[in-house]
Amino acid sequence: MSGFPLRPIREEELHGYVDGRLDPARHAEVGRLIAADPGLRQRVEAWARQGEALRAAMAAPRAPAPPP
Repeated sequence: MSGFPLRPIREEELHGYVDGRLDPARHAEVGRLIAADPGLRQRVEAWARQGEALRAAMAAPRAPAPPP
């Protein structure tokens, strides 16, 4: 870790963290900030669970449509 203070986290960066869309350096920085804040950690973990549930629901096979 550098001697520079960590940048504040923007909401979209939290979503990017959960979705794996941040560059590696910012991902590590946001991860440290999340780890230091229990409330933020719970929020991010809840988003991750929601994302997993949505992906699972979208991957589930659909029942065929009833005949007309």
